[in-house]
Amino acid sequence: MIKNILITGASTGIGFSILEKFAEKGNNIFIVSKNKVRLNRAIDKIKKKYKKVKCYGLRCKAEDNKPPQKII
Repeated sequence: MIKNILITGASTGIGFSILEKFAEKGNNIFIVSKNKVRLNRAIDKIKKKYKKVKCYGLRCKAEDNKPPQKII
C-alpha cells in the first residue's frame, strides 16, 4: 500500500536517510526543509533513484511564526 509521507528536515543527514527508507517502499514523499538548494537537491536524488516515487518539497523554516499552516 502506497502512503503519503511528510518528513521535515529531510534534505540532508538522518532526515534524508529516513526519506530514502520510505522511498524504497514506493511511498510518495513530501519534504520540508529550510534550505531551498538542499531541498531541490534531495528531491532530484530521490526522483532519479526511485523513478515511480512522487516527491514534492516545500521550503519552510521551523522558526517562522506559522509553518504548519504553510505545509497544510
